[in-house]
Amino acid sequence: MRPQRNRPYWLAVVLVLAVTGWGGGAQATEPGAASGQDEELSEADQALNEAFELHEQGKLEGAYEAFRDLADAGDAEAKVQLGWMYLEGHTTEPDMERTAELWEQAAEAGHERAAHLLNAVLPGVEH
Repeated sequence: MRPQRNRPYWLAVVLVLAVTGWGGGAQATEPGAASGQDEELSEADQALNEAFELHEQGKLEGAYEAFRDLADAGDAEAKVQLGWMYLEGHTTEPDMERTAELWEQAAEAGHERAAHLLNAVLPGVEH
């Protein structure tokens, strides 16, 4: 006898993952993209996706360099990801102050998750 799946549970998991943007990479957010129009990603979004792929493949040096270059160019999502790399000590010594600095810059650029991370993960760190 085949066990039944708990469908409401899996639906909830899929919805949470979709809403939180789990899976990394740039997400198409243009109104036309949701309606099925094929729009190409910008060069910055492609570069961000490549940085996420490098990180997922364990190629941390390459991911660090890619996120750093994008962050230097002003990409808020790259600043958040680079902040995580500093926080966790991926390719660098752990550096909470640098993490806070990057997340604050991303938050100031309007990145909502960065503001939340700054307050939830690093509440006592000066930035």
